[in-house]
Amino acid sequence: MPVVITDNKLCHSIFDEEHKILRTKYHGLVNKELYIEHLDKLKTLENPIIGSIADFRKLRGSYFKHFNFLEEDAFPAVKMKGFKYVAYLISDDLIIENVTHKLVEILRKLNIEAKIFTDPEEAESWLLRKL
Repeated sequence: MPVVITDNKLCHSIFDEEHKILRTKYHGLVNKELYIEHLDKLKTLENPIIGSIADFRKLRGSYFKHFNFLEEDAFPAVKMKGFKYVAYLISDDLIIENVTHKLVEILRKLNIEAKIFTDPEEAESWLLRKL
């Protein structure tokens, strides 16, 4: 049974306990405070989070200025819970696409495998194969 983790103006996320996958749909403008709220809720989960599908198709703006926070705080926090894989869903928004490609490079340095998709079924299939 999926558990709702976050439902705010930035994202709606559910945790699939069976597969240990976090599914997050981002929408609206990038907002660091709302992301921190989301991260704080993830930290309270007792179950490991092995992978994630992050749907950026309705996200607006750039999160480039938050890379230090993502690299030094956010991803190390979820990595401690067993986080290994993330599938990013993007639209044809060039800003989000370019920034997400840079984020994938950062994740490689943290030994987190990430891949970018435009098709939700392909993202889901790739992630489930990794588990």
